[in-house]
Amino acid sequence: MSDTDSDFFQRWMTLWKNIDNAFNAVLRRVHLSYNEYLLLESLQAAPQGMEPSALADARELSRQHVNLLLRQLEAAGLITRTGATVDKRRRIIALSPAGAEMLSNIKTAWMDLDAAGWASFAPYERGRIISLLEHYYATLASH
Repeated sequence: MSDTDSDFFQRWMTLWKNIDNAFNAVLRRVHLSYNEYLLLESLQAAPQGMEPSALADARELSRQHVNLLLRQLEAAGLITRTGATVDKRRRIIALSPAGAEMLSNIKTAWMDLDAAGWASFAPYERGRIISLLEHYYATLASH
């Protein structure tokens, strides 16, 4: 890798990290980790609820870590636990109304942040940036 390539890679990684940090700041304001957010997202997509092991598998997290996160989410009132209808020892985790409201608020804040960032570009610039990023991703996916 040449110095120019190395400098470009460093700038790209810094930019990527900074954009990620800007969006994660929304989660920090509501005292939520990214993994907790992902669990809430999974539960929103499954209104019938999910077992903890299914949540762990869906998000490729360890069962132990998911159980820790679920305890924190339950303590915050963002999820509910109920017994399964057939086997009462099994637990079904569902999004609580407070959890649904928090997800909605996070997504709104993220969309507002994203809109503010994109507003600094003319429409043709936005289209070009998206086109270039799609090309970049297609190249990554082909490797």
